[in-house]
Amino acid sequence: MNTIEKGHALLARLLMLVLVVFMLLIGLRFGTRYILINRLGMNNAFTRLVMWEDRRLSIPGPIGDERAEVTDWDERYPFSVPAAQTTRWAHRFRWIDELQGWMKSRVGRISTAIDLYANQHLMFRQPIVESANRYERLIGWNLAGYSEYNNVVDLGEGYLTTFNGRIDVDGNAAAIGDLRGFLDSRGIPLLFVQLPNKISRQDGGFNDVVDFYNDNANRLVEGIRSRGVSALDLRDHAEQQYPETYHALFFNSDHHWLPQTGLWAAGEIAQVLNGSFGYAIDLAVLKPENYTQTVYEDWFLGSLGKKVTLARAKPDDLVTLHPIFPVELRLQIESLGLDATGGFDIIYDQSQLEYKDYYNQNTYGAYLYSAYSTHAFIRLENNLLPKQGKRMLLLGDSFSSTLAPFLSLGLEALDFVDLRSFNGSLQALVDWGGYDMVVVAYSSMFPVEYDSHKSMYDFR
Repeated sequence: MNTIEKGHALLARLLMLVLVVFMLLIGLRFGTRYILINRLGMNNAFTRLVMWEDRRLSIPGPIGDERAEVTDWDERYPFSVPAAQTTRWAHRFRWIDELQGWMKSRVGRISTAIDLYANQHLMFRQPIVESANRYERLIGWNLAGYSEYNNVVDLGEGYLTTFNGRIDVDGNAAAIGDLRGFLDSRGIPLLFVQLPNKISRQDGGFNDVVDFYNDNANRLVEGIRSRGVSALDLRDHAEQQYPETYHALFFNSDHHWLPQTGLWAAGEIAQVLNGSFGYAIDLAVLKPENYTQTVYEDWFLGSLGKKVTLARAKPDDLVTLHPIFPVELRLQIESLGLDATGGFDIIYDQSQLEYKDYYNQNTYGAYLYSAYSTHAFIRLENNLLPKQGKRMLLLGDSFSSTLAPFLSLGLEALDFVDLRSFNGSLQALVDWGGYDMVVVAYSSMFPVEYDSHKSMYDFR
């Protein structure tokens, strides 16, 4: 065996050793978490040492992605039985669907847990990723490959983003049109709100070249309006009102807008509701001057910042807003077993604000307890407004976590639904809910996928 062959053999052994070590580390953390901590309730020096990078992992009970969401919305708000299938036969074979659902759920949970501990919760993951990003910063690497739309790109002045590919939005527009037809039959008006993206239509060199978010949104809004649906394009308002400071409406290290921008958006929507839909919302409750701010300096490293680590991203401040006028809300989040009544601060998940942990906390998610995902169904009631039986349904995504709380201050009641998590029938929910208005406020666009009912545009 010559020198080159010996070198290859040695390198192969080293790579195999590294692989074995990482598999042992995954098994060590996985076993410690699910057996010693969760099953046996241990919290000692050994378990804390194994979970040294994330203090939450050493505490018994579900955290983060392990939190269970209520999954019986389809029983409360069932889909209609297909015409070719009688109710008797559907009931007789329902056990097959239940068994299949149980098996998928168990396999999904195991797969998710393994993926978490082989990726996000892998021991020494952050030092390794930070080292890689320091090297990329050193060589000036700031490129996104032709098909790599998940790459993080620096727009300048520290603003990070990802590019969006071009998609066919005809199905999305048609779905909105169908939703309008369904709501018309119930006498319920519909407003579609197109939320802005971090890249403005005024940003040269990006639109229709490497990023197609605005192109997709342009075609979507046009398709929606051609079907007679009222559409509010907040991109127009943002670009007109903040031509020089547009990017400052968003976090540097995250794709979301600032909570202050969520308050602004609520005010813009309220003006349209007042002017076109007969509402009488007191716009003063949505004015920034009627709020005080608590600033958590350098507290939040967003999803984009986490990808490139502190080696290439600077943490953002996180602001919580507090009305200076009287507020009494009732907040219900069934997936958390939460039913609280009090001032505006009940909307905040204080656990995200107690200590600074860039890689394991999501302080944007302090709003409406959405640190790990938006919940399928959230109810907000304003106890200080006269009860006239009015309730709005807001279909939104994670941007609405900092939109819904402020909008609710001008409404009697608001239900916030994220259709990516809600597995029941939206039409059954509408028939049950007694809504007088439906608002669809989306920032994201994905092709319609009716097979899984995980699409935001699946309005069945």
